[in-house]
Amino acid sequence: MLQMPAAPHSFMRRFTALTTAIAASALTPLPAVAQSLVIDHVTVVDTRSGKLARDRAVVIDGRRIVRIARGGSVRNAARTVDATGKFVVPGYFDMHAHPLTASARNASLTLMTSYGVTGYRQMGGDPKLLAERKAGTLQLPAHASKLLATPGLVLAGPFANDPTAAAAQVREQKAQGADFIKVVDLGPEAFFAVLDAARAVGLPVAGHQPPSVDVREAVKRGMHAVEHLGPHAALFEDCSTDELALRKAYAETPKGGQIKFDLPASALRTLTANPVLLIPESGFQLLQRAIDTYDEGKCRALAKTFVAADSWQTPTLIRLRAMEFGADPAFRDDPRLRYVPAEDRQIWEETARRFEAKLTPANRATLAQLWQRQLRLVKLLDEAGVPMMAGSDFGGGWLIPGVSLHQEFDLLAEAGLSPLRILQMATLNGARFLGREKTMGTVEAGKQADLVLLDADPLASTANLHKIDAVVLDGELLDRAALDALAKSAEIS
Repeated sequence: MLQMPAAPHSFMRRFTALTTAIAASALTPLPAVAQSLVIDHVTVVDTRSGKLARDRAVVIDGRRIVRIARGGSVRNAARTVDATGKFVVPGYFDMHAHPLTASARNASLTLMTSYGVTGYRQMGGDPKLLAERKAGTLQLPAHASKLLATPGLVLAGPFANDPTAAAAQVREQKAQGADFIKVVDLGPEAFFAVLDAARAVGLPVAGHQPPSVDVREAVKRGMHAVEHLGPHAALFEDCSTDELALRKAYAETPKGGQIKFDLPASALRTLTANPVLLIPESGFQLLQRAIDTYDEGKCRALAKTFVAADSWQTPTLIRLRAMEFGADPAFRDDPRLRYVPAEDRQIWEETARRFEAKLTPANRATLAQLWQRQLRLVKLLDEAGVPMMAGSDFGGGWLIPGVSLHQEFDLLAEAGLSPLRILQMATLNGARFLGREKTMGTVEAGKQADLVLLDADPLASTANLHKIDAVVLDGELLDRAALDALAKSAEIS
């Protein structure tokens, strides 16, 4: 029998030392990171796959997550939080909101943070806002939810039927530093002029889909995001068996009123409190006609067009419900209206009384049918794979900053979306939409340290998205007591 030569003593010593070191490394805690925060023994929720990584340590240094380690393996950090039994997700994004133009801007921004909203897409701007952001002089409070993107002046009103002026405004906003162009109530010529001009300067377009325009043509020409499911009849017109006649009728029907977004703030808040009041009787008749001629097969074909064009939807169901049930006691008696300035509450209450006085029983029945169709449409879009984001349109009537996004979660669940899909719409999808997946949208090393710590599994129930134990904003932990203090500071006396 062949015998192996005896190993030299030096080799055995090195081998023994190596194996001992390997065994020890599995037990030795990872070194601490200077000035770090460690969220220890937490379950990390993967917003891409829905997988749960249990007993992890999320290590934060400055404003970044630097690694995800085994629970209990990081020692001597500047601060360690025992998060046993808790779940960590990225901070929530409200991808359709108006806090920078709110009457109580600072209070709105801190209240949003207290509800886990760490970032938002501002949906209405102006040259002053863009200039202040560019110069770094935009005055925001400590612990404010963060601005992710903003347009310049909303293209509506005077631009509605002036394609030359609308296209010129696009070029001007590009020079001012706008992140995208927002459109509302444009006529067909001006609408397509905006899409063409925006494509030429490299700006995406988001906003309202005119009912006088074929939405399939719009997304092919560059409509990157449709807000509010249209709103009203816009998408349902394209799902109608009477589509061409409806579009022609909308083109020929005078509008009930167009909003100019360069009005004084109080006047603008009054007009935008509930745009349903701007719909003329003929508009309600056309809306009912679109509902009565709805064809789900056409709607599924429309959804495929959105998918093919990578055109996004921000349903803002809470905004639609607040408009379509504008006098609902659930809104009027909400105790959280204590966060809303008295002037706004008065405007909203007066708007509710006008809603009660103006709308006929037939009008209200039409809106109730529309609401059910809108819920079904959101489910259909989700099933078709249309990319969607969570947004509340805070700034409209009865919408409370931060609160409104959580109401949106519940309405998306009512529409039949899964808890994972809703979480994705509030986190990962916003990052995808903005092209910032490398820095946001998941809990991973290298990502921004903007997080929400939850008391229960958000994949088990959408209701668990409300159960916030703490928020991390720019790497700073705000525990439940700190969040309550932020909310308290936002109350309007």
